[in-house]
Amino acid sequence: MNARNSDPEPSHQSAAASAEVSGKLRARIVRLARAAGSKGISLSETVLAIPDHKLSSITPRFVELVEIGQLVRVCVGAGKPTKRYPAGRPQFLTRFDEQTRRNVLVHWVPEFAPSAISHAEGPVGVS
Repeated sequence: MNARNSDPEPSHQSAAASAEVSGKLRARIVRLARAAGSKGISLSETVLAIPDHKLSSITPRFVELVEIGQLVRVCVGAGKPTKRYPAGRPQFLTRFDEQTRRNVLVHWVPEFAPSAISHAEGPVGVS
């Protein structure tokens, strides 16, 4: 049998390179969010600011940054209860994006996140 020639880089080297790129991308997103200050940053603004990466590379980094607490979203209430969300699906603070013409989620670094209390009367918290 012939050896496969399609991937010149061994998988462990590829994984290490991918982890390095992901880490640098996470750091760029946090810097952009910090620079945005109290305005916060949306996914579309980030995509415009980082043209050398595709949307499909940027979106997972937002999820990772929220999970580790480097970015936050402000919860302004809950939707109707569902099987997955018995207390209701969390609803987060959004703003209208002129470019996409839609309401978009806004992310902040924790020190710039606005108080959820000033935005809604329902269940509040930072997620």
